Amino acid sequence: MQAQEQEELSIEEKATLFQQLLEKRRKYFAAKRAEEKRNKPPTKAQQRQIMYTYLKNMEGYKLKDLKNKEFDSIQEMFDRAGQMLKSFDMEDLEDMYKLVKAKYESTRPVEDLDLLLWGDLKTMFEPHVGDAVWRNQQAYKVLDWKLYDSCGVHSLRHSLRMQHMQIYMLVEKKYPLAPLTLSMMLEKKLNIDYESEMAYQLLKFIIK
Repeated sequence: MQAQEQEELSIEEKATLFQQLLEKRRKYFAAKRAEEKRNKPPTKAQQRQIMYTYLKNMEGYKLKDLKNKEFDSIQEMFDRAGQMLKSFDMEDLEDMYKLVKAKYESTRPVEDLDLLLWGDLKTMFEPHVGDAVWRNQQAYKVLDWKLYDSCGVHSLRHSLRMQHMQIYMLVEKKYPLAPLTLSMMLEKKLNIDYESEMAYQLLKFIIK
């Protein structure tokens, strides 16, 4: 009788272990599918929509000016608009921030273009750990990290729920970057047009 009970117990244990193994495999493959979905690059249509949104909101283009253009033309316009910071210096940025801050000292901007500009400058000059841009970092996938030496700004481009977004940060200021974000930034490596002392100082500042 005792031997039979031990045998039955052994079968129950095996069944339990088998169920646990199945559950672990299910969780593993579910996590793998989720990771593959997150890492899947955006389709051409999604890329076009992202560039449409940026050019419309940041550069003032009308949808009618964009919808009939070829993808390569849209890409060229988008790439050209991202080069604006190369012609800026720190004084230009500070003057722009003072103007925007004075304009919206008591009211928040409503128009898309003004709202984006105000948000980018506020994030750059007045980072706060409670802002959504820092709270959502666990979901970020870093795409590239670039230094604009002329104005002392580095930018982080990342994807969040299939949308590409940009964070602009002053080289001289500390930001609430999460360890995971910092790790991805260092893995991607700093994109610079030429070797500079500023790039070296930024890397030292980041890894402290």
